[in-house]
This record gives sequence, C-alpha cells and structure tokens, in this order.
Amino acid sequence: MEDAAHRRLWWCILLRDRSLSLCLRRQAQVSSFEMQMIEDHPTEKYFEAEIHGSRVYDSKTKRMLFKVFQEQCQLAALLTEMVSLTLGTHGISLSNLTRESVQDTYLLVNRVETSLTLWEKASYSSSSLLKDVHVAVTKGIKLTMVHYQAARITLAHYKAFLVEKYSDSFGNDYFYHLSRIGSMLVDAMTQMICIMQYFSKTGQIESLPLTLLGHVTLPLILSAIDFKLSPSESERASRRRTFQCLGE
Repeated sequence: MEDAAHRRLWWCILLRDRSLSLCLRRQAQVSSFEMQMIEDHPTEKYFEAEIHGSRVYDSKTKRMLFKVFQEQCQLAALLTEMVSLTLGTHGISLSNLTRESVQDTYLLVNRVETSLTLWEKASYSSSSLLKDVHVAVTKGIKLTMVHYQAARITLAHYKAFLVEKYSDSFGNDYFYHLSRIGSMLVDAMTQMICIMQYFSKTGQIESLPLTLLGHVTLPLILSAIDFKLSPSESERASRRRTFQCLGE
C-alpha cells in the first residue's frame, strides 16, 4: 500500500510540474533522470479501493476517470523530452549551431511532435465511446487536451524559431516548413480556444485549476486581434462573442 501511495505521489508531482512548465513556459523541475524513479505508468490495481469503496461516482465513471488520469500521466512522460528541449534553456543556447546540428535538432522536434500525435490518436479524446459520460470525465479529458494543445503551440513556436534563426540551413524548404508550422499553430490555437469556450459556456470555471489561466492568455490576445481586424460586421459580431467568452 505504501509503495502504491509513493507511485501515485510521484505521478501527481510530475503532472503538476509539466502543467506549470507549459503554463509558465519555465524549466521543468522533474528531470528525465528523476523520471527513472517512476518505474511504470499507474495501473488500476492501485486505485481499487477508490473504485469499489468511494461513493462519489459509480464504478464505471471512476474507471473512466482513472483512464483519463492514466492518459495524463502518459502525456506528462512524453512531454519530458519536449519541455527539456524547448523550455530548458529558453532558446538562448542555439546561438551558434552548425547546419548539421540545426537539422538534427529539427528532426528531434519532429520526432517529439510525432509521438504526441500518436498519443492523441490513441487517447480517450479520439474515442467514439464517450457519449453520455459523466461531466467529470468530459472535464478531465478537456483539461488533458489543454496540455496537449499547449504542447503543440510550444513546439510550433520553437520550430518557427529554428527556421527563422537558421533559414539558410533550410534552403528552398524554408517556406514549406513555415507553412506546415503555421498550419499546426492555427489548428492547435483553434482547438485551445474551443476548449476554453466549452469551459466558459458550461459554467465550470470555478472548479478548474488556476494553471488554466496561463493557457487562456494567448488565445485571448489573438481573439482580441481577430476582433479588431474583422472584415465585416457579421464577422465582427461572431469574433466579439469569442473574445467575450474567453474574457469571462
């Protein structure tokens, strides 16, 4: 029982650390070395007491909540390399990279991006079985996807930084890479705004973690810019609703 409690504590520490890293764009406090202390992902057997004894939710909902927690832990583990790469040095150590080093770094970033994409495809958010689930499950999934989209936004910014700073290293592929990065950034930001709108419209703001405030800043700024640049009155009305929703 003590071992199970220690494992759960480590995973909670890791989740909080990755959440704060993405939210505040700061270095991770739990490194890949310390990650070695966590031997495996959480399993349902460590939560049997809650699943069968707790009266808060029914057993089916509790198992689904555990699955959401498990996926959050998987995502947190995947983010270890990304956080170290993109936030560990705040981008200041890339001043004198060789062409080969730039390409290697860019390939590493793409590998991280691929691993995140594979995680998303296998996650609960992509499941067609999530109809009529408890609101707590939906909220947990949405919060998980906030971290996923925040990671994509961070990756896109880092990739754009690499391409712009070392444009000569990308040659004729410069505009191709920028176009792909732009598409990724637009998609991630759109998804992030949709999630924030969901929380606002469902009145769940009071029960959400404070770290969510750090993720709403950029969507709020971009929505304000979109609102100011509206090409027509109808677009202006639509974008005003989005801006006001995020501002709440």
